[in-house]
Amino acid sequence: MTIGFVIDSNIDFPGGVQRFVKGLYKYITSVGHQAVIFTAGQKGKAEGLGFNVFRLGREKRLPGSGADISVFADWVDGVELRALLVREKVDILHLQGIFGILGVRFLDVSDLPSLTTFHNFLETEKIPSLARILFPLIRYYVNKTDVRVVDSETAYDLISMIAPGEYRIIPPGIEVAMFRQAEMRRVFPKELVQILYVGRLDERKGLLYLLRVLSSIQRQWPQVALAVVGKGPLHQEATDLVSREGIKNVKFLGFVPDKDLPLYYRGSDIFCSPATHGECFGIVLLEALAAGLPVVAFNNPGYRNILVGKGERFLAKNRDTASLASKLLELIRCGELRQKMAVWGSKEVEKYDWDVVGKKYVEIYEKLKTQNSTRPRPSRDEVGKL
Repeated sequence: MTIGFVIDSNIDFPGGVQRFVKGLYKYITSVGHQAVIFTAGQKGKAEGLGFNVFRLGREKRLPGSGADISVFADWVDGVELRALLVREKVDILHLQGIFGILGVRFLDVSDLPSLTTFHNFLETEKIPSLARILFPLIRYYVNKTDVRVVDSETAYDLISMIAPGEYRIIPPGIEVAMFRQAEMRRVFPKELVQILYVGRLDERKGLLYLLRVLSSIQRQWPQVALAVVGKGPLHQEATDLVSREGIKNVKFLGFVPDKDLPLYYRGSDIFCSPATHGECFGIVLLEALAAGLPVVAFNNPGYRNILVGKGERFLAKNRDTASLASKLLELIRCGELRQKMAVWGSKEVEKYDWDVVGKKYVEIYEKLKTQNSTRPRPSRDEVGKL
């Protein structure tokens, strides 16, 4: 069975959807199936990592809600798409919603069974008026898909408002063992409590809140440090803030390849993600829990899906630096508490392992293929005549 992943952006762009596609691709190929990724942009890192990738058009970087986004920005000929699907022997299309041009074109021209996973979330008040105009069109294409999945209750809240219907909730997955068993790469000496931030350096991810909090924390507890993994448009503003406020022990590490990320998680003491809005889930939180880190985060709708039970204690009031500082200081001051939260997180994250999540997707794929087995598919010769 061959799964065709359709992603309306560049698979190499740093983001949760990209990591989801790569992770599920690895899982399904590890259990004996085939996969291909249809995406935008020039040949890049994914091909070098062994992914089977077809680049079908240009990529554009556009401003989003406090973050730059990558979008597919071309028109793809229907005959070309049909021929490509036949050539790659694709059995199931797995689209990532909400759809862009590429997803729409596949749904327009293909008769293959389709599954869409909706990862998107945006607070109602932040939805642009133009986007609301497009709701009927989105609803039309949602209704063309055979199976609809949301990765969280938060994603369901958005897509069910646009296109009411039946959705299955399956959370994203991660390779727990990769983070749990990684070696430790320490950025700062062990006598410092090392906080780790992983994410784009843009407004929505909230790094500037964390830097301001770090400045106040160090006046009470100087033995604390921050390692920043990621790049983005706020890099200069962030480094200027560090210099202006005289914040000590901050290192900007820039982009870190996925294979090296577990090393930095394992080498840290606390993980902090102060994202303020637009979070559907929070894969970085899962990665931190898998690596044995206690997690502090702003209380946004997406993160509430993960930090439940004992973890809820370390959800800080959104955009409130005093609350964020208080949560961090609890963990900074008490190594025993850090260890207790690490034990809780290590157990909690097991339900998100790809061995659990991936099986749910494979079950859907197999059911769709069985249901589709009697539907005629065009031969290569027939496609060539279209």
